[in-house]
Amino acid sequence: MMFEITVLVSLTLAVVGFKFFTGVLVLQVVLSKESRTAKWIVSAGLAQVSEYAFVLGSRALKLGLISREVYLLVLGLTTLSLLLAPVLWRATWFVFHTHRQADIPRHNPVLVNLVAREMTPEKMIVDCEMKNGRHGT
Repeated sequence: MMFEITVLVSLTLAVVGFKFFTGVLVLQVVLSKESRTAKWIVSAGLAQVSEYAFVLGSRALKLGLISREVYLLVLGLTTLSLLLAPVLWRATWFVFHTHRQADIPRHNPVLVNLVAREMTPEKMIVDCEMKNGRHGT
């Protein structure tokens, strides 16, 4: 039992880490040098395995393309990566907000506004809900 948990956690960290750093590298090429801090936040948001993996895994199992063990591994890896995503985003936000404020591109009004208002992910959600008239429902 402990071996399976170790394998699952190791694979999850490897997949999320690979996706995170691949996203950073791709965005470093695509984005301008002035947007260098945005690549970290965007990569953190894209690092998890999509819930679409549940659908693909179940279809592959039904068609006999993967075994039940592989299907369970896909389910576990996807679930853990979805649970890890907010932690990674929060950690990236913390590093960006506390150590990289000087790197904020001044031409990007969204990032300037978020930092000026000390927006956290939770505050952003509440702010969006208030604008849409759904706060407290």
